[in-house]
Amino acid sequence: MVDGFHLLRPELLWGLLICPLLAVALWHRRTRQGDWSRAIDPKLLPYLMPDHSDKTRQTTIWMPTLLLSLIVLAAAGPSLRQVELPVIKRADALVLVLDLSASMLAADVQPSRIQRARQKILDLLNLRVEGVTGLVVFAGDAHVVTPLTDDTRTIANLMPALSPDIMPLPGANATSGIEAAANLLITAGAQGGQILLMTDGLPGFDPVRAKNALERSGAALAVLAIGTKAGAPIPLPNGGFLKDDAGEIVIPTLDLRAIDQVASALSAPVERMSLDERDIESLTRRNVLAAQGELDLARQTDAWLDQGFWLAALVALLLLPAFRKGALVSVLLLVMIMQPETAEAAEWEDLAAPCPRKRRPAPC
Repeated sequence: MVDGFHLLRPELLWGLLICPLLAVALWHRRTRQGDWSRAIDPKLLPYLMPDHSDKTRQTTIWMPTLLLSLIVLAAAGPSLRQVELPVIKRADALVLVLDLSASMLAADVQPSRIQRARQKILDLLNLRVEGVTGLVVFAGDAHVVTPLTDDTRTIANLMPALSPDIMPLPGANATSGIEAAANLLITAGAQGGQILLMTDGLPGFDPVRAKNALERSGAALAVLAIGTKAGAPIPLPNGGFLKDDAGEIVIPTLDLRAIDQVASALSAPVERMSLDERDIESLTRRNVLAAQGELDLARQTDAWLDQGFWLAALVALLLLPAFRKGALVSVLLLVMIMQPETAEAAEWEDLAAPCPRKRRPAPC
């Protein structure tokens, strides 16, 4: 079945430029050898110098050029058909769990906690050149935004829409977010994945449920804390700030001690979100955001089949005559003939000088 012609490595076709240069070099070398037909009877030339015939001399030019051309074409990877291959990715499975509770609208981290978290996710996606990534958001309950995928642009395109306003239930149930992330890893078959929890607090957190979810999935947890100890009020869409039942303005603060206690119970490292990439670099340096192995993405892709081996087989067939008996010796003799020799004139005395005779032993 022919699907069309395709070259896997077309840049190697630049090597064809060497072929005419090789032909010119061989032709120039042949002309320097001289024409022995002017000095030897043409009828005797095939017997005295069989390798000097016009047919043989022409072969020494076009045969190496042809072989080099075929080798370059084979290296370029010609292909006439496509095959389906399973998509296997490095099992660097990471699930981002983003807090979308109302406190994420606080502006103690400029421009706001949620906007800073969205930007941090974009920075992290730009650094992930391998593996698959999923996204889970939570407030009063958890929801899967994207399953594990190697297309990070899909997650990046959803960032502007992520806001506490889209969550159906108020609250900050981070436990359900971790459980949803663990189930996502189990469904994809990504054992030993990573879960990155991005939150500004863990009120009402259940360490037992979270630990069971992590053990079922074999995942490791890391926490990226957002906010400051001073905190900031929560703005409302219609103006003003969120108030409690007593009419006081609610100012959510970042309680790092409570987060550290929960993270310690789950053996999870904690990093405070920074304006630069120090937080991500710290987690990456400790190998928190990486996993080993491979993950089958349960889909296939079309790939061109490299069929350059057919040309390689043709080159091998054309080279077979060089391995016959005496062929290599003939090549060496041809190289010796092509080497120019220095002509020396002999004097008359050298020709007339008698050859030395072997002395006979004296009779006893």
